[in-house]
Amino acid sequence: MSTNSPLPFGKNLSKIMKEREFRIQDVASIAGVGKSVVHSWITGTTPRDLHAVKKLADALDIQFVELLMSSREPQTGHTELVPLDESPIFEGICRVRIERLQSGPKRK
Repeated sequence: MSTNSPLPFGKNLSKIMKEREFRIQDVASIAGVGKSVVHSWITGTTPRDLHAVKKLADALDIQFVELLMSSREPQTGHTELVPLDESPIFEGICRVRIERLQSGPKRK
């Protein structure tokens, strides 16, 4: 299932690849994913493996949030991806949706 991403990640990655003269294979090797995964990132699919994106960001010496979202993290901290407990909370099929809410003018 491919979902076009609202994240600027694909554009950021394309720009970095062009600047550093990286091929899809180069990025795939660095991130530890297949070439088809990198191709899907470039074409706008939301990355599913954030550990691979973090590995790529570290190797490129770019902040994770900067690569993923085009914004820099404060220099006071660092990003660490922590695995969640994988024990099931319930059984069955479900869909989880997380949205980033931004403040703005109230809609009528």
